[in-house]
Amino acid sequence: MILPSMGVVSELVTAFSKKTDLRLQVHRLFKRGHRRDFLPGLGSPHVCGGQSVYAGIVFSALSFAVAIPSAIKVFNWTATLYKGSVSYQAPMLYAIGFIGLFTMGGLTGLFLATLAVDVHVHATYFVVAHFHYIMVGGAVMGYMGGLHFWWPKITDACIRTDGQDWRRPSFLIGLT
Repeated sequence: MILPSMGVVSELVTAFSKKTDLRLQVHRLFKRGHRRDFLPGLGSPHVCGGQSVYAGIVFSALSFAVAIPSAIKVFNWTATLYKGSVSYQAPMLYAIGFIGLFTMGGLTGLFLATLAVDVHVHATYFVVAHFHYIMVGGAVMGYMGGLHFWWPKITDACIRTDGQDWRRPSFLIGLT
């Protein structure tokens, strides 16, 4: 769910900052590393839920391994925005919201990947918040940014922007 949104945000950041993606080789490495590490890391929410200690260690290491290429991609987006001529239109604001939500969800993921912390926060709203920041917040912000970017190009009809002033903040406040 999150990988298509990450691709959309990469496109939006390069289009609205009027710069090329600064680290294309890093992006290629990210895609390989994220695909390799993501699926086995799905067992990490179950580290404390009936798995052996060794399985918990493996899933903890895989969760940290997913965090590395994800952090590289966030730094890639911010480096692309740095000193660019950023146009703050609706799709770009959704992309910036995605970067913020994905960063907050990623930071909570680091806590969940640490076994000593995961023992105490397992089966709490902290895990639910992590999942929703990444999957719901990140995916919806990426999809909405892509919709506002490509819909006028697909249909040759403009999207009304008079309601955009309250949609993004209300979504961010509602999610938080």
